[in-house]
Amino acid sequence: MSKGLFVVFDGPDFSGKTILINHYSHRMYESGFDVQICKAIGEGETGMAIRNILLNFKNEKRMNPISEYLLFIAAMKESYESVVKPGVAAGRIMVMDRYIYSTFIYQTLYTLKCVNNKTLSVDNTDLMSVMNLIKNMPIPDITAICKIGKSTMLQNRESRGIPNFMDNFCVDNANAIIKEYNDLPDSILHKHNFHYIVNSRPYPKKATQLDSLIAKSKATFEKKNG
Repeated sequence: MSKGLFVVFDGPDFSGKTILINHYSHRMYESGFDVQICKAIGEGETGMAIRNILLNFKNEKRMNPISEYLLFIAAMKESYESVVKPGVAAGRIMVMDRYIYSTFIYQTLYTLKCVNNKTLSVDNTDLMSVMNLIKNMPIPDITAICKIGKSTMLQNRESRGIPNFMDNFCVDNANAIIKEYNDLPDSILHKHNFHYIVNSRPYPKKATQLDSLIAKSKATFEKKNG
């Protein structure tokens, strides 16, 4: 049986990930691959239970950031073990919406913001330990990062409904979030296989960028199944 691929799409909020995931998955399916889309948070009974816990701690009721960070990692590990790993073993192209990158960026920034605002005291050792857990999570075969400018982020945000806590956090920290995504290859995740798709307005011809990603995916699949 062929070995499949673990492909992740990640990027800042309002960066067009969902549209790109759908286009990519359709193109790979048309090329004859068995494709399955999954979520980083909320797959399987245990993953959904963790997701419900996280959703119940919004806005003023949010839990300690280190605890929240650990729960995100636990949910992602569950998604990988219960859905991605068996899917790849069965030869499928497992396409995950977000993964450790968004958690690494958002939760670290949120934790540091709590420290700077003196609403929380965090031992640096605790934060580094959690970041090391992120570093040791399974590495995708390909990670497609949606690059976006702040102006596009704000325009896309206007098309959404009433903002929630994370929407506001993303807008308030847009420059820092965009920078962290751009710097991922130089971070603790430097060993990952990143593929960037520029999605800022005016929108580029995404077909060309998707062509490149599709070609890379097929070549990686062939290499794994040499």
